Amino acid sequence: METQKVPRGQVSVDVYFMLTFTNVIFRRLNAVSKKFNDENRKELSEIVDNVYILEHYKERKLSIPEALAFLRETHQEGIYDEPNALVQAKVELDLRTKKKTKFVENFRSIISFSNAFEHGTKRKVVAICKSDDDQEAAKNAGAEIVGSTDIIQMLKAGELSMENFDDLVCHGDMLIELAAIKKEINYYFPTKQRGNIGFDMARLVTHFVNGFEYKLIKDDIEPDYGYVQLPFGRLGQNDQALEENIETVLSSIDQHKPPGAPGKHSTL
Repeated sequence: METQKVPRGQVSVDVYFMLTFTNVIFRRLNAVSKKFNDENRKELSEIVDNVYILEHYKERKLSIPEALAFLRETHQEGIYDEPNALVQAKVELDLRTKKKTKFVENFRSIISFSNAFEHGTKRKVVAICKSDDDQEAAKNAGAEIVGSTDIIQMLKAGELSMENFDDLVCHGDMLIELAAIKKEINYYFPTKQRGNIGFDMARLVTHFVNGFEYKLIKDDIEPDYGYVQLPFGRLGQNDQALEENIETVLSSIDQHKPPGAPGKHSTL
């Protein structure tokens, strides 16, 4: 897979006023668009010397293994001396939707990798389930607090606050009881999109305890541009593992692409 950056398409005349207004802001702030575009740069084949100004030429497109080879070379002993450094991905997003004046809303998700690595975060999770077996499975998987209606009552009474935890997972047979305090737990209420409801408590808890939370970062000036940045492995892992992990990242992010949206949603 190549780390190719694809230029954004042209936005319709229907949003001409918005774009004109944005351009005025750009001129006043002396700002530069954050969208990648090297269409007007010279071809790499035109380079005639080993010293040249990078921004005058198109960027070299690297495969994942090629990019990793460069990172490993610069992070070896005697240079950065971090041979097992975290590898980060910045994924640029086209936030346009099929409605030309509307853009993708903020989102956040939990991602876990089949090729696990230490990323320095452990998340505190509340698990709500009914049976003794499910509660035992949730505890063994690393849930901070496990219970059923007793946890719901504590949340309702304010004796327990989700402010002290990172997430809540719920067994499918407890959803009706939990719905009674939907307003109280707000963002943490289980939904299919967040994936924090299911019937396999061990898998649910493991995913949310060990997973990494990423979020969309939107640009203040360009409403159709945003990005997600997160680690997807360490240099000590092999290329295949890291390629599989980056595919996991892209698949997770693309779930947030609205139906009928124009253009390529995500770009490395």
